[in-house]
Amino acid sequence: MKNALLSVLVLTTFGSSGVLAAAKDVVFHAPKDKVYAAALEVIATEYRVEQANKESGMISFRSGASMSSFKGQDLSLVLIEVEGGCKVVVNSEKRDKAFSWGEGGKLQKKVLHLIGKKLAEQGAIPESEIPKK
Repeated sequence: MKNALLSVLVLTTFGSSGVLAAAKDVVFHAPKDKVYAAALEVIATEYRVEQANKESGMISFRSGASMSSFKGQDLSLVLIEVEGGCKVVVNSEKRDKAFSWGEGGKLQKKVLHLIGKKLAEQGAIPESEIPKK
């Protein structure tokens, strides 16, 4: 019985799926097309874009290796039109099975901050709407 319980614990802790961070989201009071353009620009500058689809409002991208992750993170961004603006949702999943030390959440916050900063630079949102890192 002890061995079976230990096996279940090991499989659930170090199973085949990566380490997921809870999704982070923010609403920008700007049109979806402006938010998409800003998101794609900052993501392409900082990360490797895997796929981008303006029509669906989705961008998939990867971070590189870091002190917290040998293989980096897989991230995705989804834009959802809402009344008065556009909701941006960022998800992340670590590509290796080691502990992430909160890297996914930090990357999500960074992406949202950079998008807000770009939109503010373009005059699409006030600076007070830029999310914190």
